[in-house]
Parts: sequence; structure tokens; C-alpha cells
Amino acid sequence: MYVFIIRLLLVLSIYRDSSKRMTYIDWDEYFMAIAFLSAKRSKDPCTQVGACIVNNDKRIVGIGYNGMPTGCSDDEFPWKRGPHTSLESKYLYGIIHIINNFFTNV
Repeated sequence: MYVFIIRLLLVLSIYRDSSKRMTYIDWDEYFMAIAFLSAKRSKDPCTQVGACIVNNDKRIVGIGYNGMPTGCSDDEFPWKRGPHTSLESKYLYGIIHIINNFFTNV
């Protein structure tokens, strides 16, 4: 597999133009793609949300996704939706927003 990838890269390098590639994604697309990929880490079966927090210099300062707070086992709590007061619902047990997860993990 790795040999194939190396060979492919060598073939592509032969045909590569010496000028700068113009089809790269912009910063917003890049950061949104990272947030989308981060959302795939969520174990919530109903809602997967990711975040990529960026400073003014276009540097990533944090990445997060929705889920149980740090220190809570996501195997011991329910994941289904339901009334916010139900013991069988995820809401009562602290599924927290990704921004809160980010700040508690910094």
C-alpha cells in the first residue's frame, strides 16, 4: 500500500507544474472541514457537532465536539433523546455544548 502511494507521488511529481497551485481551499473552508471532521468524534447518536476555534491570526486555538464532560464515562449514561427531566434521557446527565467542552479542557 505504501509503495503504491510513493510511486503515485513520484509519478505526480514528474507532471507537476512549477507554479503555485491555484485550486487550494480558503481559510474558512479549511476550518469548517476541521470542525466537520471533529464532529465525527461525537458519540451522540442523534447530533454530532464539531468546532474549530481560531484566533485573528488564523491559528487554531481549540477543537471540540459535543459529548459528555471530561471525567464522565460515556458508557454509563443514556444517549437517547427524551424529556429533559427523564432519567433515560441524555439531557439530564450533562451532555454539554462543544464550546463548554473546549473551555473545560484547555
